[in-house]
Amino acid sequence: MRRHDPSTINWAVECLEDGAFLGNTGLRELDFRDRNCEWGIWIGPPARWNRGYGTEACRLATAYAFRELGMEKVYLKVYETNPRGRRAYEKAGYRVEGTLPRDHWWEGDFTTSYLMAAHRGDPPYREEL
Repeated sequence: MRRHDPSTINWAVECLEDGAFLGNTGLRELDFRDRNCEWGIWIGPPARWNRGYGTEACRLATAYAFRELGMEKVYLKVYETNPRGRRAYEKAGYRVEGTLPRDHWWEGDFTTSYLMAAHRGDPPYREEL
């Protein structure tokens, strides 16, 4: 989290109930000209999965990108082997914008990647005037 890279912002993900470190999340490839960036996350251990931490971290980081950084679009890549992640991103307002067949090597074979994005004007992020 201490690494300084002007094109990246990282946060630790912590459980508010017990203070445990759950993983990390961040925005990278910050493009202030085109006003977009990529979001990513890692949550572990698996015993902490399925509790909404990923969805909440996604919503918070995406809202930060729109409200604090002035981004218009936040995007990510998710593999077809990660349906849990895809559902979490959909709950956070992301939609599939592209499909990349045979894009990622996973456990001995190629798998499809999906490009997903959220936009500033999407309902979860639209600021009311």
